[in-house]
Amino acid sequence: MKMFLACVVAVGIGCAATAMASGGSSTSALKASVDYPNMAVHAAKARGKTSSTYKYYETDPFTVNGGADDGASAKCPKNYSAISGYWGADGPGVVSDYNAVGNSSRKWSVAVRNLDTGPHQTFVGVVCAHN
Repeated sequence: MKMFLACVVAVGIGCAATAMASGGSSTSALKASVDYPNMAVHAAKARGKTSSTYKYYETDPFTVNGGADDGASAKCPKNYSAISGYWGADGPGVVSDYNAVGNSSRKWSVAVRNLDTGPHQTFVGVVCAHN
């Protein structure tokens, strides 16, 4: 039984290595499919107590047509790392369909999908933490 289990594990590792070497990694395909351009961002106004540990940046509102998806990537300033992203819309029907760190620790990408038939105004933001 131990020999059989060892063979199964070895075959699984071999298949995974072959898939990754041949470019079959779904992670690279996912990253390529959500390569949103960097958009200009501005500092968001903090509510309540402010902190120099965290900074918030947001895009200006942009239109997402009905049935479409769109998004943006934002980069944190030097000595800050992107730790989260967020979004908002002018009404129901807009959902986040991607929200993850970009190709560096300072970049965060957010994508939204408009499930309605009409256009909606939306924005995306990034939370940056001091290193």
